[in-house]
Formats: sequence, structure tokens, C-alpha cells
Amino acid sequence: MSLDEAIDNDCPNIGHKTTPHHFGSRNNNKKHYQLPILIHKEYDHFIAECPLFYVAGDGFTVDAAIMDVKNALEVFLSDEDVQKDLPDKIVYTKENMIKKAIELFREYADPGEEPPEYIQYLLICI
Repeated sequence: MSLDEAIDNDCPNIGHKTTPHHFGSRNNNKKHYQLPILIHKEYDHFIAECPLFYVAGDGFTVDAAIMDVKNALEVFLSDEDVQKDLPDKIVYTKENMIKKAIELFREYADPGEEPPEYIQYLLICI
């Protein structure tokens, strides 16, 4: 599956770091999520992570990493306990999602380890 197929048409790549994006919306009683994904390369594979929930996926291609994180997010968001705690709206920007990802990285990384260089930021719809 190509990157274009993995990302829904109504969730374009974000060009400006401070453009606000909204987390969720309801359509036909089904909750839809527009989630930020950051991608970086680690050795011979790519990591796609959602800083809002610290859910990640990986793959040998960007497309595979996106599909993996999308599947992981679908499972995570389908949990009834998670559903009860989800707010109706979260507003976030590219800039604050990168900051959050770096904070989470530093929390779990070895001392002195540098955060990855994020090569792509995009939104996916679930």
C-alpha cells in the first residue's frame, strides 16, 4: 500500500508548525480521529509514533510503519476504558506534538541519548 493510500484524502500533511488541528469528531454516531504521526528512521527501519497516546508502529518502509501504527491505534482506541476517558476535542499543533514526542523520548531514553530527527509529520484519520 502506498503512502497516499495509507493517509486519507481529508488528512493532508501539515505545512505550518502552528496550524491547530482537532482531535475528534462524530459522524453517524461513530467517533473519527484525526491523529498526528511523527516518523523517524532507526537503523534499517522506520518508526511511526502518535505522541498523543505514545502508540508506535514500525516497518522497513514509511508506508509499512504508518500502517502498523494505524492498526495499533485502532486497537488502542477500540478499548472501552480508553473510549470512556477520551475527550471530545483536543487541539494540537505540529510544534507541540514534536515537543511532546521529544519529552517522551527523554523520559525513556538512556542518559545522553539524543532524540531522533523526525523526517515527516502527517495526520491520519481513523
